[in-house]
Amino acid sequence: MGMGSTLLYSQQSSKQDDVTILGEPAPVTDNMNGKVQKVVFKFFWGTGTGENIKKGNPITTLERDSLGWFYDFEAMFDKIGDHIITYNTLDDEGNPVDKYQFIREKGKIVKSKWLMGKDNKMGILGYSKGDDGYTKFYYDKNGFEVSREDYSNVGDKLLYKFPFKINEHGEKIEGKALDGQGNLLFSWTTEYNGKHQETGGKNFDKDGKLTGSYKILYNDNEKISEFTRYDKDNKVRRIGRYTYLEYDSKGNWIKCGLEYGPYTTYAERTITYF
Repeated sequence: MGMGSTLLYSQQSSKQDDVTILGEPAPVTDNMNGKVQKVVFKFFWGTGTGENIKKGNPITTLERDSLGWFYDFEAMFDKIGDHIITYNTLDDEGNPVDKYQFIREKGKIVKSKWLMGKDNKMGILGYSKGDDGYTKFYYDKNGFEVSREDYSNVGDKLLYKFPFKINEHGEKIEGKALDGQGNLLFSWTTEYNGKHQETGGKNFDKDGKLTGSYKILYNDNEKISEFTRYDKDNKVRRIGRYTYLEYDSKGNWIKCGLEYGPYTTYAERTITYF
């Protein structure tokens, strides 16, 4: 469960002075107003519907693991603001679980170091990453990301490759996941609208068979309003509907309700600025 796409997020760099991108590896993506220094995301059960959703008890680690939902997290930025620099998932007491550190060179993220603290040692795509390793990022001559590779720190072993096909805007329209020997594990496609917002996509297994798809709708403020998942037969699996309950002085949401199938949840963000 997420408040955005659970695929490898196609984050685009923004050079606008008034925008900070909350993107990969965060499961809740957003283009935020202002020079954001830090975001802390907390997830709760909710009651009610729509604009009447109220905050309930925190969602526990045990509940998240049982349902396959993401953890609370904190994301830190530098003053450039076009990519997360430090990212930690958080347990029930607010202690770090999984840790990511991103390294920038010549304006580009070229490497991320990760230390996985969960028992299952799973990455954002649901594959085993081990507990200690790093990711390398590769770009074309126009500065668009075209691939990345995951390595274990034990012997610098290559774990996975992710080559992308991009459009003229640098948006990832196709992606593949390969193991260290080059064998295809799965693939996906992603669709965008004229505002360069992700609007949907399809997922395929190693044999090219459709395993599911999704569609994303946006509200007048260009925030996700609805997220629908479909199975391999194009039948609706679940619909997530978002209600943004409160904004801060810069126009960034700080309280949000999500009705996701039989579940109602409530999210809070604490945002600090440079």
